[in-house]
Amino acid sequence: MRRNDFDVIVGDYGAEFFTFCGTLARSPTLLPLDYHDWRVILKHYKEDTWNRIKKTYNVPDLAQRVVFMRIDHSWRDYKGELKKVTEEKYPNLLNAPRPINLVEIPETQWEYLIGRWTSSDWQDKSTKNKESRSKQTMSHTVGRRGFAQVAEDIRAENPDDEGPSRNKIDEKLEEQPPKMREMRPVQDKAFVEVVGLDSSGRVLGQGLGVKPITFGTTPKNIESRWQQEEAQREVRELREELRIVREELTEMGTLKEKLAEMDTLKERLTEMDAMKRQIKIITRGLLGRGSS
Repeated sequence: MRRNDFDVIVGDYGAEFFTFCGTLARSPTLLPLDYHDWRVILKHYKEDTWNRIKKTYNVPDLAQRVVFMRIDHSWRDYKGELKKVTEEKYPNLLNAPRPINLVEIPETQWEYLIGRWTSSDWQDKSTKNKESRSKQTMSHTVGRRGFAQVAEDIRAENPDDEGPSRNKIDEKLEEQPPKMREMRPVQDKAFVEVVGLDSSGRVLGQGLGVKPITFGTTPKNIESRWQQEEAQREVRELREELRIVREELTEMGTLKEKLAEMDTLKERLTEMDAMKRQIKIITRGLLGRGSS
């Protein structure tokens, strides 16, 4: 498996790999559901998961942090999907039977989920989250390929470039079906003024695992880059002005040369006129002597 500069798995098997990771996240016997947060899952469960991944794919250990971020995301999504499906069938969650899936959810884990979903704290949190999602106007997925793979595709198409910018990634995403497009990930002043800066620990349009400090999009870095871009713009304008002045000076130099040539020509014409007058005088003198 190949990873990019941010330790995200990319390449021909990237989508297949993360689909496999999503399957592991939905295995309650491998990653139990009776934990409220991925970070508190016992270490040996995560080690078993990583060993399962290593047996199937040749993944570098440096990619583990990002891989676990994706699994954490899928693990939380799975619990959310279970809750949604269960609520649709059983509005009173306390009456909901334990679902029988391809991978059966242990009784103790199901009891934990029901108890958590029906708690007052969880209900309040769920209501707030629903309100937040209802206000969301931009999607945040590009399907199985992911932002990192989109960026990798652009890099492959333009091997001589330093790397795909957010603008190029944005253009590439426009080729995706409408439902699969992500928000325009353009980190410029207009975008930031409308959407805001990258949230803590994330970079808009780059996918999981990319940190603002690594990508150079912390508020301090962005302000510094804006100042640098402004200075570069001023330098470009000054260079353009200098080019115009040089062209004008060149034209003036050419004009001076032409004027000098005209002055030389006038002098030669004046000399020729003087020579003509002398010739006339001499000619008249010779004619006068002949007649006498």
